[in-house]
Amino acid sequence: MDLWCDLPNICVFKPQKLRQVMARYNGFSREKMFEEFERILTTTKLTDFSQRQLTQRVRVGDVEIGGGAPIVIQSMTNTVTSDVDATVEQTMQLNKAGSQLVRVTVMNQAYAKAVPEIKKRLTDAGYNVPIIGDFHFIGHKLLQDVPECAAALDKYRINPGNNGSDDEFKTFIKIAVDNGKPIRTGVNKGSLTSSPRAIGTLVLNELMSQNAKLPKPYSAEDIIVLSMVETALRAADMSLGYGLPKDKLIIAVKVSKIREMVLSYRLLSALSDFTLHLGLTEAGARNKGAIYSTVALTQLLARGIGDTIRTSLTPSPNESRTAEVAICRNIARTLADRAKNAKNKNDFGSYLKLHNEKTARSPQELEYADAVRYAVQGAFEPESIVSASSIDPKLRDIVMEA
Repeated sequence: MDLWCDLPNICVFKPQKLRQVMARYNGFSREKMFEEFERILTTTKLTDFSQRQLTQRVRVGDVEIGGGAPIVIQSMTNTVTSDVDATVEQTMQLNKAGSQLVRVTVMNQAYAKAVPEIKKRLTDAGYNVPIIGDFHFIGHKLLQDVPECAAALDKYRINPGNNGSDDEFKTFIKIAVDNGKPIRTGVNKGSLTSSPRAIGTLVLNELMSQNAKLPKPYSAEDIIVLSMVETALRAADMSLGYGLPKDKLIIAVKVSKIREMVLSYRLLSALSDFTLHLGLTEAGARNKGAIYSTVALTQLLARGIGDTIRTSLTPSPNESRTAEVAICRNIARTLADRAKNAKNKNDFGSYLKLHNEKTARSPQELEYADAVRYAVQGAFEPESIVSASSIDPKLRDIVMEA
Protein backbone atom coordinates (compact mmCIF):
# COMPACT_ATOMS: atom_id res chain seq x y z
CA MET A 1 0.00 0.00 0.00
CA ASP A 2 1.34 3.44 -0.92
CA LEU A 3 1.73 5.41 2.29
CA TRP A 4 1.58 8.66 0.37
CA CYS A 5 -1.76 7.95 -1.28
CA ASP A 6 -3.32 7.07 2.06
CA LEU A 7 -2.54 10.50 3.48
CA PRO A 8 -3.50 12.99 0.75
CA ASN A 9 -4.42 15.77 3.16
CA ILE A 10 -1.07 15.67 4.95
CA CYS A 11 1.26 15.23 2.00
CA VAL A 12 2.26 18.79 1.26
CA PHE A 13 5.65 17.48 0.18
CA LYS A 14 4.38 14.93 -2.36
CA PRO A 15 6.75 12.18 -3.51
CA GLN A 16 6.59 13.16 -7.18
CA LYS A 17 7.67 16.71 -6.35
CA LEU A 18 10.25 15.48 -3.85
CA ARG A 19 11.80 13.11 -6.40
CA GLN A 20 12.05 16.01 -8.83
CA VAL A 21 13.72 18.17 -6.20
CA MET A 22 16.13 15.40 -5.21
CA ALA A 23 16.98 14.71 -8.85
CA ARG A 24 18.08 18.31 -9.39
CA TYR A 25 20.92 17.90 -6.92
CA ASN A 26 22.65 14.76 -8.06
CA GLY A 27 25.89 14.84 -6.11
CA PHE A 28 24.72 11.68 -4.34
CA SER A 29 25.23 8.16 -5.70
CA ARG A 30 23.37 5.30 -4.05
CA GLU A 31 25.60 2.77 -5.81
CA LYS A 32 28.69 4.44 -4.32
CA MET A 33 27.03 4.43 -0.89
CA PHE A 34 26.48 0.67 -1.01
CA GLU A 35 30.07 0.07 -2.10
CA GLU A 36 31.49 2.13 0.74
CA PHE A 37 29.14 0.53 3.27
CA GLU A 38 30.34 -2.95 2.31
CA ARG A 39 33.93 -1.84 2.80
CA ILE A 40 33.18 -0.31 6.19
CA LEU A 41 31.39 -3.43 7.41
CA THR A 42 34.58 -5.44 6.89
CA THR A 43 36.74 -3.08 9.01
CA THR A 44 34.86 -2.51 12.23
CA LYS A 45 37.62 -3.08 14.80
CA LEU A 46 39.43 0.00 16.10
CA THR A 47 43.16 -0.72 16.36
CA ASP A 48 44.99 2.60 16.21
CA PHE A 49 44.61 6.27 15.34
CA SER A 50 44.01 7.06 11.68
CA GLN A 51 44.77 10.07 9.53
CA ARG A 52 42.41 12.93 10.18
CA GLN A 53 39.72 13.37 7.55
CA LEU A 54 39.99 16.85 6.04
CA THR A 55 36.63 18.58 5.86
CA GLN A 56 35.33 22.01 4.96
CA ARG A 57 36.17 24.79 7.40
CA VAL A 58 33.06 26.52 8.73
CA ARG A 59 33.20 29.71 10.77
CA VAL A 60 30.55 30.11 13.49
CA GLY A 61 30.96 33.52 15.08
CA ASP A 62 34.66 33.62 15.94
CA VAL A 63 34.97 29.82 16.19
CA GLU A 64 36.35 27.76 13.31
CA ILE A 65 35.10 24.19 12.85
CA GLY A 66 36.60 21.57 10.55
CA GLY A 67 39.27 21.99 7.91
CA GLY A 68 42.03 20.98 10.31
CA ALA A 69 40.90 23.20 13.18
CA PRO A 70 41.05 21.73 16.71
CA ILE A 71 37.95 19.89 17.82
CA VAL A 72 35.17 22.18 19.05
CA ILE A 73 33.11 21.36 22.13
CA GLN A 74 29.53 22.50 22.25
CA SER A 75 26.51 22.16 24.51
CA MET A 76 22.86 23.10 24.78
CA THR A 77 20.84 24.94 27.38
CA ASN A 78 17.81 23.32 28.98
CA THR A 79 16.21 26.56 30.11
CA VAL A 80 13.05 28.13 28.79
CA THR A 81 14.68 30.40 26.22
CA SER A 82 12.16 33.18 26.80
CA ASP A 83 13.47 33.33 30.39
CA VAL A 84 16.34 35.60 29.42
CA ASP A 85 17.96 35.74 32.86
CA ALA A 86 18.10 31.95 33.25
CA THR A 87 19.29 31.35 29.69
CA VAL A 88 22.04 33.97 29.91
CA GLU A 89 23.22 32.58 33.24
CA GLN A 90 23.35 28.99 32.03
CA THR A 91 25.07 29.98 28.79
CA MET A 92 27.76 31.75 30.83
CA GLN A 93 28.20 28.64 32.99
CA LEU A 94 28.54 26.39 29.95
CA ASN A 95 31.04 28.70 28.27
CA LYS A 96 33.14 29.00 31.44
CA ALA A 97 33.15 25.20 31.71
CA GLY A 98 34.67 24.95 28.22
CA SER A 99 31.76 24.96 25.77
CA GLN A 100 32.82 26.96 22.72
CA LEU A 101 29.34 27.00 21.18
CA VAL A 102 25.98 27.01 22.97
CA ARG A 103 22.67 26.02 21.40
CA VAL A 104 19.28 27.31 22.56
CA THR A 105 15.81 26.09 21.65
CA VAL A 106 13.75 28.41 19.43
CA MET A 107 10.31 26.85 19.37
CA ASN A 108 7.94 29.84 19.24
CA GLN A 109 7.84 33.61 18.83
CA ALA A 110 8.48 34.31 22.52
CA TYR A 111 11.67 32.27 22.33
CA ALA A 112 12.71 33.91 19.05
CA LYS A 113 12.10 37.42 20.40
CA ALA A 114 14.27 36.67 23.45
CA VAL A 115 17.33 35.73 21.38
CA PRO A 116 18.57 39.27 20.56
CA GLU A 117 18.44 40.28 24.22
CA ILE A 118 20.23 37.09 25.26
CA LYS A 119 22.96 37.78 22.73
CA LYS A 120 23.26 41.44 23.83
CA ARG A 121 23.56 40.61 27.52
CA LEU A 122 26.21 37.98 26.84
CA THR A 123 28.23 40.36 24.70
CA ASP A 124 27.91 43.17 27.26
CA ALA A 125 29.19 40.78 29.94
CA GLY A 126 32.23 39.85 27.83
CA TYR A 127 30.95 36.47 26.62
CA ASN A 128 31.44 36.23 22.87
CA VAL A 129 30.31 32.60 22.70
CA PRO A 130 28.42 31.89 19.45
CA ILE A 131 24.73 31.10 19.93
CA ILE A 132 22.99 28.48 17.80
CA GLY A 133 19.25 28.44 17.29
CA ASP A 134 17.63 25.01 17.43
CA PHE A 135 14.59 24.98 15.13
CA HIS A 136 12.08 22.27 14.38
CA PHE A 137 8.77 22.45 12.54
CA ILE A 138 8.30 26.20 12.01
CA GLY A 139 11.85 27.50 11.89
CA HIS A 140 11.32 29.13 8.50
CA LYS A 141 8.31 31.05 9.82
CA LEU A 142 9.99 32.17 13.04
CA LEU A 143 13.02 33.47 11.17
CA GLN A 144 10.75 35.32 8.76
CA ASP A 145 8.53 36.80 11.47
CA VAL A 146 11.37 37.72 13.86
CA PRO A 147 14.23 38.90 11.62
CA GLU A 148 16.12 40.22 14.66
CA CYS A 149 16.46 36.63 15.82
CA ALA A 150 17.79 35.58 12.41
CA ALA A 151 20.37 38.35 12.60
CA ALA A 152 21.41 37.73 16.22
CA LEU A 153 22.02 33.98 15.97
CA ASP A 154 25.42 32.75 14.85
CA LYS A 155 24.14 29.49 13.34
CA TYR A 156 20.82 27.76 12.67
CA ARG A 157 20.10 24.10 13.30
CA ILE A 158 17.33 22.31 11.39
CA ASN A 159 16.13 18.75 10.95
CA PRO A 160 15.11 18.47 7.26
CA GLY A 161 12.77 15.66 8.25
CA ASN A 162 10.60 18.14 10.15
CA ASN A 163 9.92 20.46 7.22
CA GLY A 164 6.52 20.03 5.65
CA SER A 165 7.43 21.10 2.12
CA ASP A 166 10.23 21.90 -0.26
CA ASP A 167 9.21 25.56 -0.08
CA GLU A 168 9.62 25.62 3.72
CA PHE A 169 13.09 24.09 3.50
CA LYS A 170 14.04 26.44 0.68
CA THR A 171 12.83 29.44 2.70
CA PHE A 172 14.89 28.38 5.70
CA ILE A 173 18.03 28.06 3.56
CA LYS A 174 17.39 31.38 1.82
CA ILE A 175 17.16 33.18 5.16
CA ALA A 176 20.48 31.64 6.20
CA VAL A 177 22.07 32.74 2.92
CA ASP A 178 20.65 36.28 3.16
CA ASN A 179 21.99 36.63 6.70
CA GLY A 180 25.33 35.00 5.94
CA LYS A 181 24.74 32.34 8.60
CA PRO A 182 25.94 28.73 8.63
CA ILE A 183 23.48 25.93 9.33
CA ARG A 184 23.57 22.40 10.65
CA THR A 185 21.20 19.90 9.13
CA GLY A 186 20.66 17.21 11.73
CA VAL A 187 18.86 14.04 10.63
CA ASN A 188 17.37 12.10 13.53
CA LYS A 189 16.52 8.42 13.33
CA GLY A 190 12.99 9.12 14.54
CA SER A 191 12.34 11.66 11.80
CA LEU A 192 12.71 8.97 9.13
CA THR A 193 9.18 7.83 9.94
CA SER A 194 7.75 10.84 11.78
CA SER A 195 6.10 12.37 8.73
CA PRO A 196 5.15 11.05 5.29
CA ARG A 197 6.20 14.44 3.92
CA ALA A 198 9.83 14.06 4.96
CA ILE A 199 12.76 13.34 2.67
CA GLY A 200 13.84 10.56 5.04
CA THR A 201 10.52 8.74 4.74
CA LEU A 202 10.78 8.55 0.97
CA VAL A 203 14.42 7.44 1.15
CA LEU A 204 13.63 4.81 3.79
CA ASN A 205 10.71 3.41 1.78
CA GLU A 206 12.82 3.18 -1.38
CA LEU A 207 15.74 1.50 0.40
CA MET A 208 13.45 -1.01 2.14
CA SER A 209 11.92 -1.92 -1.21
CA GLN A 210 15.33 -2.22 -2.85
CA ASN A 211 16.69 -4.24 0.07
CA ALA A 212 13.88 -6.79 -0.15
CA LYS A 213 15.04 -7.68 -3.67
CA LEU A 214 18.69 -8.28 -2.73
CA PRO A 215 20.02 -11.88 -2.56
CA LYS A 216 21.42 -11.09 0.90
CA PRO A 217 19.30 -8.30 2.38
CA TYR A 218 20.76 -5.93 4.94
CA SER A 219 19.46 -5.93 8.50
CA ALA A 220 16.82 -3.41 9.54
CA GLU A 221 19.47 -1.56 11.55
CA ASP A 222 21.73 -1.28 8.50
CA ILE A 223 18.87 0.08 6.40
CA ILE A 224 18.33 2.77 9.04
CA VAL A 225 22.01 3.71 8.77
CA LEU A 226 21.86 3.87 4.98
CA SER A 227 18.62 5.87 5.07
CA MET A 228 19.99 8.46 7.48
CA VAL A 229 23.18 8.93 5.51
CA GLU A 230 21.36 9.26 2.18
CA THR A 231 18.84 11.68 3.71
CA ALA A 232 21.61 13.81 5.18
CA LEU A 233 23.56 13.96 1.93
CA ARG A 234 20.51 14.65 -0.22
CA ALA A 235 19.43 17.45 2.14
CA ALA A 236 22.98 18.82 1.96
CA ASP A 237 22.89 18.73 -1.84
CA MET A 238 19.54 20.51 -1.81
CA SER A 239 20.92 23.18 0.55
CA LEU A 240 23.81 23.84 -1.82
CA GLY A 241 21.39 23.96 -4.72
CA TYR A 242 19.42 26.67 -2.92
CA GLY A 243 22.54 28.82 -2.66
CA LEU A 244 24.12 27.88 0.68
CA PRO A 245 27.94 27.88 0.34
CA LYS A 246 29.61 24.60 1.24
CA ASP A 247 31.64 26.33 3.93
CA LYS A 248 28.39 27.32 5.65
CA LEU A 249 27.11 23.77 6.12
CA ILE A 250 27.60 21.25 8.95
CA ILE A 251 25.77 17.94 8.95
CA ALA A 252 24.89 15.37 11.58
CA VAL A 253 22.99 12.11 11.98
CA LYS A 254 21.65 11.50 15.46
CA VAL A 255 20.88 8.06 16.91
CA SER A 256 21.00 6.44 20.34
CA LYS A 257 22.78 3.19 19.38
CA ILE A 258 26.58 3.20 19.22
CA ARG A 259 26.88 0.86 16.24
CA GLU A 260 24.42 2.88 14.17
CA MET A 261 26.19 6.11 15.03
CA VAL A 262 29.67 4.82 14.20
CA LEU A 263 28.61 3.26 10.89
CA SER A 264 26.63 6.34 9.89
CA TYR A 265 29.47 8.76 10.42
CA ARG A 266 32.08 6.49 8.88
CA LEU A 267 29.88 6.29 5.80
CA LEU A 268 29.27 10.05 5.74
CA SER A 269 32.99 10.68 5.99
CA ALA A 270 33.73 8.25 3.17
CA LEU A 271 31.18 9.85 0.87
CA SER A 272 31.76 13.56 1.49
CA ASP A 273 33.97 16.26 2.96
CA PHE A 274 31.20 18.05 4.84
CA THR A 275 32.00 19.30 8.33
CA LEU A 276 30.63 16.80 10.86
CA HIS A 277 28.95 17.29 14.23
CA LEU A 278 29.16 14.18 16.44
CA GLY A 279 26.84 13.21 19.27
CA LEU A 280 25.03 10.18 20.65
CA THR A 281 21.44 11.00 21.59
CA GLU A 282 19.82 9.74 24.80
CA ALA A 283 23.14 8.27 25.95
CA GLY A 284 21.92 7.91 29.52
CA ALA A 285 22.57 9.55 32.87
CA ARG A 286 25.85 10.15 34.67
CA ASN A 287 28.42 7.33 34.25
CA LYS A 288 26.32 5.39 31.75
CA GLY A 289 25.88 8.45 29.57
CA ALA A 290 29.58 9.31 29.89
CA ILE A 291 30.72 5.81 28.93
CA TYR A 292 28.30 5.30 26.04
CA SER A 293 29.15 8.71 24.60
CA THR A 294 32.87 8.13 25.05
CA VAL A 295 32.86 4.74 23.33
CA ALA A 296 30.92 6.16 20.38
CA LEU A 297 33.00 9.30 20.03
CA THR A 298 36.29 7.45 20.47
CA GLN A 299 35.40 5.05 17.64
CA LEU A 300 35.08 8.07 15.35
CA LEU A 301 37.58 10.63 16.63
CA ALA A 302 40.37 8.04 16.65
CA ARG A 303 39.58 7.38 12.99
CA GLY A 304 40.01 11.09 12.30
CA ILE A 305 36.26 11.63 11.88
CA GLY A 306 34.43 14.54 13.46
CA ASP A 307 34.93 18.27 13.86
CA THR A 308 32.67 19.27 16.75
CA ILE A 309 31.26 17.15 19.58
CA ARG A 310 28.55 17.19 22.20
CA THR A 311 27.51 14.66 24.80
CA SER A 312 23.79 14.47 25.49
CA LEU A 313 23.16 13.27 29.03
CA THR A 314 19.85 12.33 30.57
CA PRO A 315 19.40 15.00 33.28
CA SER A 316 20.08 13.88 36.83
CA PRO A 317 18.59 15.62 39.89
CA ASN A 318 20.68 18.60 41.02
CA GLU A 319 23.43 17.96 38.45
CA SER A 320 24.71 20.99 36.59
CA ARG A 321 24.24 21.20 32.84
CA THR A 322 28.00 21.65 32.59
CA ALA A 323 28.49 17.89 33.15
CA GLU A 324 28.16 17.29 29.41
CA VAL A 325 30.98 19.76 28.80
CA ALA A 326 33.18 18.08 31.42
CA ILE A 327 32.76 14.72 29.67
CA CYS A 328 33.68 16.18 26.27
CA ARG A 329 36.81 17.76 27.73
CA ASN A 330 37.75 14.46 29.36
CA ILE A 331 37.35 12.65 26.05
CA ALA A 332 39.59 15.14 24.26
CA ARG A 333 42.25 15.01 26.99
CA THR A 334 42.21 11.23 27.24
CA LEU A 335 42.47 10.67 23.50
CA ALA A 336 45.23 13.26 23.20
CA ASP A 337 47.20 11.49 25.96
CA ARG A 338 46.72 8.13 24.30
CA ALA A 339 47.75 9.51 20.91
CA LYS A 340 51.16 10.51 22.30
CA ASN A 341 52.12 6.84 22.33
CA ALA A 342 50.26 5.80 19.18
CA LYS A 343 51.99 4.46 16.09
CA ASN A 344 50.00 6.82 13.88
CA LYS A 345 50.16 10.06 15.84
CA ASN A 346 49.50 12.29 12.83
CA ASP A 347 48.08 15.61 14.02
CA PHE A 348 46.07 14.42 17.00
CA GLY A 349 47.91 16.71 19.38
CA SER A 350 46.53 19.78 17.62
CA TYR A 351 43.25 18.12 16.64
CA LEU A 352 42.28 17.41 20.25
CA LYS A 353 43.79 20.57 21.68
CA LEU A 354 41.48 22.24 24.18
CA HIS A 355 40.99 25.97 23.86
CA ASN A 356 41.71 26.48 27.55
CA GLU A 357 43.74 23.35 28.21
CA LYS A 358 46.04 25.04 30.71
CA THR A 359 43.24 25.36 33.23
CA ALA A 360 43.06 22.74 35.96
CA ARG A 361 40.47 20.02 35.63
CA SER A 362 37.20 21.03 37.20
CA PRO A 363 35.61 18.87 39.93
CA GLN A 364 33.14 17.60 37.32
CA GLU A 365 35.96 16.60 34.97
CA LEU A 366 37.65 14.72 37.79
CA GLU A 367 34.35 13.06 38.68
CA TYR A 368 34.00 11.58 35.19
CA ALA A 369 37.71 10.98 34.49
CA ASP A 370 37.72 7.27 35.37
CA ALA A 371 34.57 6.50 33.40
CA VAL A 372 35.95 8.21 30.30
CA ARG A 373 39.40 6.63 30.63
CA TYR A 374 37.98 3.10 30.92
CA ALA A 375 35.60 3.75 28.02
CA VAL A 376 38.45 4.87 25.76
CA GLN A 377 40.43 1.78 26.77
CA GLY A 378 37.40 -0.39 26.06
CA ALA A 379 36.91 1.14 22.61
CA PHE A 380 40.47 0.19 21.65
CA GLU A 381 41.01 -2.96 23.74
CA PRO A 382 37.70 -4.46 24.91
CA GLU A 383 39.44 -7.66 26.02
CA SER A 384 41.60 -5.71 28.48
CA ILE A 385 38.53 -4.44 30.32
CA VAL A 386 37.33 -7.96 31.09
CA SER A 387 40.49 -8.97 32.92
CA ALA A 388 41.44 -5.64 34.55
CA SER A 389 41.13 -6.04 38.31
CA SER A 390 41.78 -2.35 39.01
CA ILE A 391 38.60 -1.14 37.32
CA ASP A 392 35.52 -0.36 39.35
CA PRO A 393 33.20 -3.34 38.64
CA LYS A 394 30.22 -1.05 38.06
CA LEU A 395 32.11 0.96 35.45
CA ARG A 396 33.48 -2.19 33.85
CA ASP A 397 29.99 -3.61 33.44
CA ILE A 398 28.80 -0.43 31.69
CA VAL A 399 31.85 -0.39 29.39
CA MET A 400 31.29 -4.02 28.40
CA GLU A 401 27.60 -3.37 27.87
CA ALA A 402 28.42 -0.43 25.56
